[in-house]
Amino acid sequence: MKNFICTIPQQPKAKLEDIQYLNPCDNPVLGFDGTTKFPIFVLILNTVKKGEKIRITAVRPDYDNCRINYETFVDDLEKLRERIGFECEIDLVDTPYSERIDDHLDLFGKLIDTVQDQDEIYADISYGTKPIPIIVLMMLTYAYRFRGGTIENIIYGQVDHNPAQKRGWLYDVTALFYMNSTINIMSDSSDPKKFI
Repeated sequence: MKNFICTIPQQPKAKLEDIQYLNPCDNPVLGFDGTTKFPIFVLILNTVKKGEKIRITAVRPDYDNCRINYETFVDDLEKLRERIGFECEIDLVDTPYSERIDDHLDLFGKLIDTVQDQDEIYADISYGTKPIPIIVLMMLTYAYRFRGGTIENIIYGQVDHNPAQKRGWLYDVTALFYMNSTINIMSDSSDPKKFI
């Protein structure tokens, strides 16, 4: 099953705006003429077909803005679901708003529980505290190595913070994930540039 993983943003509701995300690398799964608050929706729009059933794994830190933004996420997801005609289930993964290692390990365990064998995984690492994308990448490594999952796309939405602009850029950073996986199997004597 296709599993779309994202983190609910922490921005105050007034600052969580619809953004026109440009596709500077002309990646076919990142092309989108409209606007969205949630970059993961661009992947859903370009990879999910009518009638398909998907899973969405949403990490929600225990923070007031995240709870409010989750409601917006669900509302916008419903509009997208109606537009495309897919079915979905949401795995809501609540986590403390904390930087304690125990909480990071707990989040990793919760994320592992959302992955099924042979999942096709799409991830958006745009939002969340700095450790959350690292934890998501750890979970992706687990899914790839031990659950037979395929890591289809890992994207990042960069926003132009110029107040006159409401635009951003979407980048696919999946190659970095696979480069890291390659580095993990190198021998001590390998030349990393040649090996990769």
